[in-house]
Amino acid sequence: GKRCSGSFSPELVDYLRACYKRWGESVFRETRLLCLLQSMSHQ
Repeated sequence: GKRCSGSFSPELVDYLRACYKRWGESVFRETRLLCLLQSMSHQ
């Protein structure tokens, strides 16, 4: 699996944000990407 990291391309960030809006928080919690989204919200 992927670890939380602060180094992501802007394209990937935009993609994940769009997926978050479409699928919702529960999906990302299950795929362990919620931590990534939380780190994005602080930027």
